[in-house]
Amino acid sequence: MAMRQSGFYTGSAIEFIGSLFLLSFPIPVRLHWRYCYRRTRSNDGEWNLDFSDDLIRTRTTNSRGEIEWSAIQSFAENKNMFLLYLAPAKFFPIPKRACTPEEINELRALFQRQVTPASK
Repeated sequence: MAMRQSGFYTGSAIEFIGSLFLLSFPIPVRLHWRYCYRRTRSNDGEWNLDFSDDLIRTRTTNSRGEIEWSAIQSFAENKNMFLLYLAPAKFFPIPKRACTPEEINELRALFQRQVTPASK
């Protein structure tokens, strides 16, 4: 504002445009995350996960597989879902709406017990 009062409008315009850019920066970041998720998704159909103490069994309309717990690098949780990360951009989403509150607590305990974060 001090620059504008002294008559230097170019600097004010640059500051205004810069502040708009910084304020809108989260929008392209979220769009990039969405693009990465859609690009790395391998199946859009029904998907079942069976958890045991030994491994995770996956079943889709076209495939079946088994994943050992050692392949899971980390897990994350928010109020809507769990994410089991195999790689930075490859993960299994597990929506909490598909689980009862008891199952959510069991899954949280299982993930904390089985997933050992990679040493950095």
